[in-house]
Amino acid sequence: MIDTLSIASYEIERSTDNMLFAEIGTAASAASEWLDIKPLPGIYFYRIKCVNKGVVSYSKQKVVVLPDKADICFSQSC
Repeated sequence: MIDTLSIASYEIERSTDNMLFAEIGTAASAASEWLDIKPLPGIYFYRIKCVNKGVVSYSKQKVVVLPDKADICFSQSC
């Protein structure tokens, strides 16, 4: 089980090919959402990287298809 109290922040990563991911932002561990502002149209793969006491883990990837410009919100309420 992950001790979420010891995590300082999360890194949000994005990819266009589901293989090479780049960090596009960070969110404090207390944050419940993060907004990807001004992504271009296309297919994107997102994941969250968590470093807990030196151990790296990743969320499942989420695929987002954007036909036009839009903002992407990562949140329990979005």
